[in-house]
Amino acid sequence: MSSEGVMSGQRRSRLGSKWTGRWVLSVMAACMAAAMLVLPPSAGVAQDATSEYRLGPQDKIRLSVYEWRASRDEVYEWKALNTEYVVNGSGRLSIPLIGEIPAAGKTTAVLAQEIGEKLRERMGFVTAPDISVEVAQFRPFYVTGDVEKPGEYSYRPGLTVLQAVTIAGGPQKGAAQGQARLEREAIAARGELQLYSNEMSALLARSARLTAELRESENIDFPAALRERQSDTSVATILAQEELIHETKQRTFDNQVSALEKLKDYLVKEVASISSQIEVHDKQVESMKKELGDVKSLVAKGLSTVARQGLLERAEAQLLGDRLRLESNLMKARQEIGRVDVSILELRSKRSTETTTELRATQQRLEELGQRMSTTAKLLYESEVIAPLYVRQGGRPDALSPIYTIVRVNDGLSFELGATQTTLVVPGDTIKVELPAPRASDLGIQQQAKDPTLPRSDNRSPQRPRAAELRSQ
Repeated sequence: MSSEGVMSGQRRSRLGSKWTGRWVLSVMAACMAAAMLVLPPSAGVAQDATSEYRLGPQDKIRLSVYEWRASRDEVYEWKALNTEYVVNGSGRLSIPLIGEIPAAGKTTAVLAQEIGEKLRERMGFVTAPDISVEVAQFRPFYVTGDVEKPGEYSYRPGLTVLQAVTIAGGPQKGAAQGQARLEREAIAARGELQLYSNEMSALLARSARLTAELRESENIDFPAALRERQSDTSVATILAQEELIHETKQRTFDNQVSALEKLKDYLVKEVASISSQIEVHDKQVESMKKELGDVKSLVAKGLSTVARQGLLERAEAQLLGDRLRLESNLMKARQEIGRVDVSILELRSKRSTETTTELRATQQRLEELGQRMSTTAKLLYESEVIAPLYVRQGGRPDALSPIYTIVRVNDGLSFELGATQTTLVVPGDTIKVELPAPRASDLGIQQQAKDPTLPRSDNRSPQRPRAAELRSQ
């Protein structure tokens, strides 16, 4: 074979190898793309915690803008822009001279470049100024579920699930921490139930008294649940106090109304007296007018003097003036009677309004107290029945291992991600912590039918029947 044929064969061999390599690379790229398509969402999400950080709402960034001015051989600082900015709920930043600029989903480097270009276009520079963007404060993360202090917390780079749960106080202290703790919890719950029961009795008695006041009844109709417990010193004291309060308030109200009614009676008598005086004055005026007419006739005939006529005219004018004063006094007395009637109505209305308001507040407190008693009774049952059985069985640490779930938002979509203690947390994550409840078979509850010494599992405590009875009233 000639040298040209050999060289041509070599070129064909290299060309074939080159195309073969390209084909292999294409096949590998296609396989990788297909693999990425079938990966679960968690695979892509797990990279978010270690990849370059992207901004989101509630992130606070610190902007630094500097410009090299060769004419002055100095670095100029843009103090008006060099401050901190917060990414708003729509994922944008509001910056002077630029306006709003999208920031969510961008890295600090990309955002710095875009701000620089915006400033260059806005100010007409040849080159953009030097921009530095750094995260001053990350958006918070959240911890919820079975932790001591669920809520919102400040993020720090490199935060793991275990560290985040530790910041939230750690998992809730379960029932397997020892019988002593359970006994303390049970004692506290029984004490709370007793306090709630006493307050419930006082509220029921107060409600009965307020109802009697609204009905203007002399006697209080206490609920049967309270009357049956009058042998209890505390209940008897409550009933006696409410009766004393009712009697005192009723006596005070009656005295106020009686005083106003006595004043009204006095004013009515005064009106009658003034009316009688006016009648007497009218008769005197009529008599004076008749006598004055006779004197005028005699004066005209020359049988009487003008001085006598003048004296009678002055006496008539005085009588008329006295009558006007009596009419004025009569009007004032009637006005006072109207004021007294209004005062009585206002007194009754004020008493009714105050009693209604207090009764409504008492009923609301009764409803709230009933819910608290129910919750405390359930907690007492858990402390006295469920948890002791768990302790008696020795507990299962593996059953109470926390289950961690991260709720993460990516590109506007929210999804859940199974996590472990070492999973990295990103800002905005919500970490859900769940402590699985022990199974009934683990607690030995099914043995109660065979072992009568075990506590009952009917979800009741000794205090609950009485609380339910009180609430039914």
